[in-house]
Amino acid sequence: MSEFEYTGTDTLENLKIAVNYNNALTSLVVKNSKLGKTLDFGAGIGTFSDKLRDSLAPICLEIDQSQAKVLESKNYNVVNKVDANTYDYIYSLNVLEHIENDKEEIIKLFAGLKPDGKVFIFVPAFNFLFSSLDKKVGHFRRYNKKMMKELVSHPSIKISEIKYFDTTGFFFSVVFKLLNLQTDQVNERNIKIFDTFFFPINRILDPIFNYF
Repeated sequence: MSEFEYTGTDTLENLKIAVNYNNALTSLVVKNSKLGKTLDFGAGIGTFSDKLRDSLAPICLEIDQSQAKVLESKNYNVVNKVDANTYDYIYSLNVLEHIENDKEEIIKLFAGLKPDGKVFIFVPAFNFLFSSLDKKVGHFRRYNKKMMKELVSHPSIKISEIKYFDTTGFFFSVVFKLLNLQTDQVNERNIKIFDTFFFPINRILDPIFNYF
């Protein structure tokens, strides 16, 4: 297994308390899911696999050994590579931005699908928002729609939909960037405040701003 070690495990632990955010992402994964063998690509400590265990029963791919051990302690089937022509559905939540050669990984990801398989990808948006937090958790980049289209461009791949998500988070990220705030501001208290009082506003804002 790889000796890779993820530098943002403490951030993952903090984000577990973002109940509304995590439930919204879980709903997106289920909404876009396809019945059959499912892979959680970059499962981390199981934040989303735990929520999807009953509905999708995901196999967990994780190359960080300490996080893989956490998953194994929860009795998940843990793998460290994508086997070709194996999965009906693969979902990846906030993972590709941690991979330097994301194009190479995307090729492996889609090669892991059975015929008519489906992939759901969720990544952070807009490189101009790249901040100290991105550096801390080991991000190489953030994405926009054009980048995602180019990343998955292949004759055999059909893009169903590309949408932005979490409009309130966008504005908070702008403030974080402009004020040059540090990562200690992303603590449990502030995450809880954002998740409880601001994230739910996206039910109104996201449909509006996605037109743009």
